[in-house]
Amino acid sequence: MSKRKTITFGEVRRALARVDLFESLSEDDLTLFVKAGKVRDYKRGTMLFRRGDAADRIHLILDGAIEIVRPTPDHAEPVPVAYLSPGELIGDMALFTGSQRRSGGRVPETARIWTLTRKSFHRIAETIPGHGLELAHTFARRLEEFISRMRRQSRRMELAGHLRHFDMPTVVQTLVSSSQTGVLTVTNGAGETYAEVLLIDGAISRARCGEREGEEAFFEMFLADGMGEFVFHALPEPDANAISNVGIAVPAMGLLMEAMRLVDELNTLRERLPDPKATLHRMVEDLDWEDADTEELARDVFDALEQPQSVMEVRGQVSCTTFALHEVVAELYESRQIA
Repeated sequence: MSKRKTITFGEVRRALARVDLFESLSEDDLTLFVKAGKVRDYKRGTMLFRRGDAADRIHLILDGAIEIVRPTPDHAEPVPVAYLSPGELIGDMALFTGSQRRSGGRVPETARIWTLTRKSFHRIAETIPGHGLELAHTFARRLEEFISRMRRQSRRMELAGHLRHFDMPTVVQTLVSSSQTGVLTVTNGAGETYAEVLLIDGAISRARCGEREGEEAFFEMFLADGMGEFVFHALPEPDANAISNVGIAVPAMGLLMEAMRLVDELNTLRERLPDPKATLHRMVEDLDWEDADTEELARDVFDALEQPQSVMEVRGQVSCTTFALHEVVAELYESRQIA
């Protein structure tokens, strides 16, 4: 794993300046706050704070993400209910109320966080003329916007993020466990729509991934390269046929478990092969294949390798799932028909 880029003092200050709590401050005043805080890197699974902890500090997300977790009526153990991304500040209201954390904050992958204690915040704020009035205006504006937003829309979940920072099974499980209705869209590294999944009251109803539909499309979504983004839009009455004409009857948790099994097996298959960018070529003139169910796919792969190319290049020339392709390529490679 490559070493993470060191974040500069100026980058922290610019990120802080974009937060409404600090946006009215001069550069000199911002510098006081930045110097009083600390930047730390957190590993996957780290609890930044737990439910019931004293809310005695604020956290600014500089890189990565934080999932907010809490028990729900359906789950005694904490489950993700929201995701926070770079540029978002956690715990600023508690700087003034002194309340306890009502939820936990957990790192789903990795994160880099700037943290400032409540004591340091108040110590510096007291030295800045007029800052108290600015804070009052900020919180009054937030309250007004919150009330207006709650009047306009019902309580619905909206999630978005980059697949570098989020675990797709956790995202889907969050939507399922909170009985969401809407469409989960996944884009690839080029920003093109890669997959769409329709959920109705937490049940996975339809799925499309490339040319594939139904359960196979749902599984294929989990085998992406992790370079794209996802977004979930809650919709009160989604058009199921706009996603796919193929319905899915398997329970959501059963689909998730099967998807994770395929991910694990795909990782095992990849370990049996050279680097995915490595060029493969045929070692024999004629294909030797005994499995009738996969013979047609094996023939397509073998024919594609008449011109040396990588597994990923072959992927664009044959019609199959990522898992099926790697199964065939692994067998060809280990039987020394390709190298």
